[in-house]
Amino acid sequence: MAPQDPSAISALHLSRLGFAKRSYQARSGGLAAAFFMFAVLMIQKQVPLWVWVGPVIYSFLWPQLAWRRARDAANPRDAERGNLLTDQFLVGMGMACMQFSLLPCILSVSITGMNTIAGGGFRLWWRGCVLQALGVASGVAIFGFSWQPDTSTLTVLGSIPLLVLQPLVVGYSALTAFQALNAQRIELERHSQYDGLSGLFNRMHWEKQVRAEFARFGRRHEPVVLVLADLDNFKRVNDSFGHPVGDEAIRRFAAALKRVLRETDVLGRFGGEEFGILLPGTRAQAALETVERLRRDLHDCPLTDQMLVTASFGLVELNPGISSVEEWLRLVDQMLYQAKDQGRDQVAEMGELTPSDRIRLDA
Repeated sequence: MAPQDPSAISALHLSRLGFAKRSYQARSGGLAAAFFMFAVLMIQKQVPLWVWVGPVIYSFLWPQLAWRRARDAANPRDAERGNLLTDQFLVGMGMACMQFSLLPCILSVSITGMNTIAGGGFRLWWRGCVLQALGVASGVAIFGFSWQPDTSTLTVLGSIPLLVLQPLVVGYSALTAFQALNAQRIELERHSQYDGLSGLFNRMHWEKQVRAEFARFGRRHEPVVLVLADLDNFKRVNDSFGHPVGDEAIRRFAAALKRVLRETDVLGRFGGEEFGILLPGTRAQAALETVERLRRDLHDCPLTDQMLVTASFGLVELNPGISSVEEWLRLVDQMLYQAKDQGRDQVAEMGELTPSDRIRLDA
């Protein structure tokens, strides 16, 4: 089995850790607010001093221990789900400690249940319910059984911080999670459309734009030109100076395309050292002049510091004689090879097809 890419492992770990961090924020804020409720309730019920140890540890020490456990785990997501189950057990014990006062118990059960469902769905919640029942049994064994469900006004007032703060914390955690997911979606979308080396559209997305322009021509008959460019003798660059120099030439050529062409032109890396250029709203003569400027720019601003790298170009304006995108691409590819055959570092352009042209090109 091939070893995993360390960068991929790190990204996965950070993704899982983000879930644990959001849970930590919700747990810390919620339990700090819940302590007021616990304190008011225990003061009213005049519980022994030693009973206060449990709520203090649960409210202030447990969130830090849970975060450390998740942070240091190989799989923070799984560790945090274990923390959520522990929350359920501790809440069960707390219900017995609070002598089953109705409002605090309802708040504790609903909030931990909500967190558990958010962290692992209903399956994890059912496991939490079982642990919560075990927690109740353990609490009764430790604190004794006392059934006092009535909730005083003072207890209601003590519950207000939890009622107000916890939804805000949960809402903030949900917002940060949504923002993180949206950022990931944007990044994935960018990777699916752009070539990593050149920063131009990748072949799949560039061809999608070509097809869209071809369909638009069928409706509006607005001029559009397709160009393919290929760096001349590029293998010599890689063989003589190494792939880093070749990669830099690719990046510089992409920069030249952006420098010379318009923002409305559609630029893509067709593959290797071959590039595609779509020029909407452009006639062949204007496109020829533009591509000639680009060709000369490669002489003025070399793609490498070691040698002059030129490019050959094939150019075809779309016209009603071209029946499909595939034919359009084939024709411009033939023009590119014609430029290569004629000595490279030049532009080969095809005008509107005549029947004799089609017979010659199909031969």
